Amino acid sequence: MKPEREEKDLNWQWINYVPTRRAVDEGKNYIILSDRGIDENRAPIPSLMAVSAVHHHLIEKRKRMQIDIVVESAEPREVMHFALLFGYGASIINPYLSFAVIDRLVKEKHPARLSES
Repeated sequence: MKPEREEKDLNWQWINYVPTRRAVDEGKNYIILSDRGIDENRAPIPSLMAVSAVHHHLIEKRKRMQIDIVVESAEPREVMHFALLFGYGASIINPYLSFAVIDRLVKEKHPARLSES
């Protein structure tokens, strides 16, 4: 026998949507989803999952067109990562780790490494 999945298993209960709805109601222009500030008590949620959950929650509440979703993450490194984030609802992506690596390579004067990537 297959166990039936409870409805609560299908919900995104691990995301607190209250700040998202409040931001829309207060007329904010952007919601920033960031993976900075993680520690032993707060693990990051994969950015694609977080963007998708917030995007679909806002669609369900009929508020998605009123606000942009900004993703600040170390995860996106390849073109496909960016394409997926945009496809799942991100409006803007800040790949801060990629920018930090490029900055370091430029400061250390490694132009050959920049062209190899």
